[in-house]
Amino acid sequence: MKFRSKYLFLFLVPSILFTFSCKSSQIKNYESKGNLASSYSLKCSTISELFNYYTPADIFPAVRDCIEKGEYENASYLQAAAGVYGRYDTLRVEDRSAHQAIRVLQINILGTIEQEKLKAYQEYFQTNVMTSNEKLLYVCQSMNALGKPTYTPNYMIAHGISSFSDKDHWMVKNFDPEKAWNSAIDSYLHCPK
Repeated sequence: MKFRSKYLFLFLVPSILFTFSCKSSQIKNYESKGNLASSYSLKCSTISELFNYYTPADIFPAVRDCIEKGEYENASYLQAAAGVYGRYDTLRVEDRSAHQAIRVLQINILGTIEQEKLKAYQEYFQTNVMTSNEKLLYVCQSMNALGKPTYTPNYMIAHGISSFSDKDHWMVKNFDPEKAWNSAIDSYLHCPK
């Protein structure tokens, strides 16, 4: 028994000291300038009022505004636009660590909505949007009319680890904008052919 307690003591003391040293040490969060930054302050609107220079960082606050106002149809269309643009950006930004920007934006912006409103929106989305070919076709046509983004995805580039070292070489080599746009729409919306 004495033998076991000696080894237990040798294990526990360093573990406890390490735990306390971690709690007392400073953890720094480094953030690149422009990380998840929005350039335009948008409110709830229709998808036809969007411009192709709005980024997902601009559009997600409008989605939140629509949900808070109970305008679930507009919220769903704007969320689809932000999603397609986010997918397009992940296809053109080379730094894979930057691709989490879309998920972080969703958490930061949509995560502030009251649970009751969020649940009502999700129910609306499941019963009215996901089951309607007409609404899906409308979103697909609207996104094709809006067109691929014209902005540089700085909100995403600044989110990645390479933003601290190589900001000038952010785009995927041999990037094909048309192919990426078609892929973003197809993979995110699954538009009927």
